[in-house]
Amino acid sequence: MSDSVSIGVISIKGASHHLSGIPRQDAYAIGSDDSWVVIGIADGVSEGKLSHVAATEAARVAVTESIRALTASDPADVSWPEVGRKAREAIRALGKRRAQQQVGPTDTAPEISDRTIARIMSTTCDLLIAPTARKDGSLRVWRVRISGDGSLYVLDPTQGWGLLGNGKDAASSTVDNSVGDPLPIGGEHPDIESWELRPGQAIILCTDGFGDVIGEGALPVGRYLFDAWQQPLDTTQLLFTSSFVNTNADDDRTAAIVWATA
Repeated sequence: MSDSVSIGVISIKGASHHLSGIPRQDAYAIGSDDSWVVIGIADGVSEGKLSHVAATEAARVAVTESIRALTASDPADVSWPEVGRKAREAIRALGKRRAQQQVGPTDTAPEISDRTIARIMSTTCDLLIAPTARKDGSLRVWRVRISGDGSLYVLDPTQGWGLLGNGKDAASSTVDNSVGDPLPIGGEHPDIESWELRPGQAIILCTDGFGDVIGEGALPVGRYLFDAWQQPLDTTQLLFTSSFVNTNADDDRTAAIVWATA
């Protein structure tokens, strides 16, 4: 993307969804302007048969609204609750349109709650925001967790993996894929954090299809990706390195990566 920053995004349908014929429920979107690049990743909640539709819409709306807001403000000053509200409203509108289709064009669909919509279509939504180039020697990267259980890592070629943020309930198992606040239920109070990325490091925001098998970096997949993802990769290389086979890795897997190259 520039002399100091490289970006990669990968999203792969999991083996379990291939076998069952279910669409890939992960989705992503990318947007940029002269100063910022925003990557949105979303993981549709498996219980909803239209959650893949919700994931696509949430990622698209969140990225679009973020870029619009960043044209006037730095990430620290953006109203992220408003971005979350726009994503939540987009899922609500989808759910209501689906309800109207069920009753026919001449009838009025009954008012449905967010929880009713969530049983049909719900999703996580996470944002990774990076400057297009260093600013005054600084490369500060932002994570905005609108909803859900994505994991955020820093990959340091000397120190290894660092788990910066895990959206799962700390009291639950790492393979418990329940989501407590998917859109359109959650999203009112996004979590915002930022980190200074040093040259040679990479920061990775991923859905649990990657996060569950990377763990804190010591699992076999974590050791493999530590070597594979240290340097910026083109599309073919990123697809190849992400297409690993592992007994516990049958979920959809999506990752957004920012490499600090200089």
